Amino acid sequence: RLRGSPASRPFAPHLRRKETVKRIPFRDIRAVGPAGSIHSSAREMAHWVGLQLARGVVDGKRLLGEAAMNELHTVHMPIQGGRRSPEGVVSLGYALGWLVDIDRGHRRVHHNGAIDGFVATVTLLPDDGLGFVVLANLDETGLPDLVVRELTDRLLGHDGGGHRDAFLARMAEAEAAAERAAAAAITERVAGTRPSRALADFAGEYRDAGYG
Repeated sequence: RLRGSPASRPFAPHLRRKETVKRIPFRDIRAVGPAGSIHSSAREMAHWVGLQLARGVVDGKRLLGEAAMNELHTVHMPIQGGRRSPEGVVSLGYALGWLVDIDRGHRRVHHNGAIDGFVATVTLLPDDGLGFVVLANLDETGLPDLVVRELTDRLLGHDGGGHRDAFLARMAEAEAAAERAAAAAITERVAGTRPSRALADFAGEYRDAGYG
């Protein structure tokens, strides 16, 4: 839901490059509306998270059926099943618009998103009745995930700690990797090359043994 002009909104998108942060214009992406043109707020998203945690019920009224809620949070596509992250999270796969994993014995349903100057993350621990919404107006920041990790530890009584240092280390490595990749893209480029076939030859129907 768009609320007024970008200039009238109480927040603005920002971009960080190395140690410099600058304000950037709002990006107009109405041409691909479902991919990020819904402008919301923490309050509105908290109500939506409440709907998820209450399994389709709002103020005692059922808006989504129990079967539909189960389907939304059920894994339908494996993603590197069983892979364990450094934080001890075991990936299960992808549900209907949600990533599903196990965080130290607790089922976690979550997803994040980003558009120029903004990052958002929503995390549910449906079996524990917990839900988190964290919003940031800075491009490519991992702060929302860090906040969720810290809150999860505190509310579940985990002896977490160290998330901030690990986060800063990963961010530094990601920036270094991006710089290396940008340099390699220039030095490894071979001039005068072309695709092995005409681009039209690549059009067609493709099948996969696992996904059809």
